[in-house]
Amino acid sequence: MWRLMTVSAVFVALSGTASAQCEASSTVRELLSESAFRHRIIESTEKQATQQAAFAKALAEHPDDYFVLRAQMSTMGSADERVKWAAGLRAQHPDSPLYALLDAQALLGKDTPEAIRRLEALNALHPEMPEQYLVLADLFQTGSFRDSARAQRALEGYERLCPRSTAISFLNAVLQTGSPDLAARTAAALRTTLVADAGPIQHDKWEALWRLEFKVYPVSEHPAVRRRIAEDLARFEKSGERQTAERLAFLGVATRAWVTSQPCCG
Repeated sequence: MWRLMTVSAVFVALSGTASAQCEASSTVRELLSESAFRHRIIESTEKQATQQAAFAKALAEHPDDYFVLRAQMSTMGSADERVKWAAGLRAQHPDSPLYALLDAQALLGKDTPEAIRRLEALNALHPEMPEQYLVLADLFQTGSFRDSARAQRALEGYERLCPRSTAISFLNAVLQTGSPDLAARTAAALRTTLVADAGPIQHDKWEALWRLEFKVYPVSEHPAVRRRIAEDLARFEKSGERQTAERLAFLGVATRAWVTSQPCCG
């Protein structure tokens, strides 16, 4: 449930103590990639203290950042711990929709129907916030709460606010339950963004793009998709990021194998 959303920041002004965020800023993304933030459950008291200090420092530098706060919540070992933590923050910020969102998310897995009720109520009160749309889309994709129509509405709501999002959870949700039109728009925007990106190769985004393109184009056009992937991989080989390029080459093969195993991709 706690999949990390990444890439560049897009902000939507909000009333309250914080701004709504489509994606983590590049600074926060790099920060959360550090080892102190990557471990979920830590049993060592010393390591726990180190991680808590790292989060305290991150929040001092990035107060009210949804992605830092969500990462902190994902390190908690039990639902009761998450609920207590989020409720405490909510009490400190009673007028902030950001902390209402975290309070609702903390209930997922403990009282999911109540979490859904709160998330949808937050949608009604703050339709300008993108975060809860993506949480709902993720929730309605699979499991006992699977509801394709509600997942689709949540995805459309998120895309309306974040039309060029490259958040991995959004891309995964589009692959899983997105409409053909949404998948086509997302694939086109994602390719434009990734090709223009001069930073480190983002292998998870490229893999998502290839899967989307296989989903969007009819089987008759899959040879052209494969040729485009080969061109992407050849470009990566020249990037100097040898290890990432090799991983992407593997993912390119795996993606093509995955597609050929699907009954229909169009």
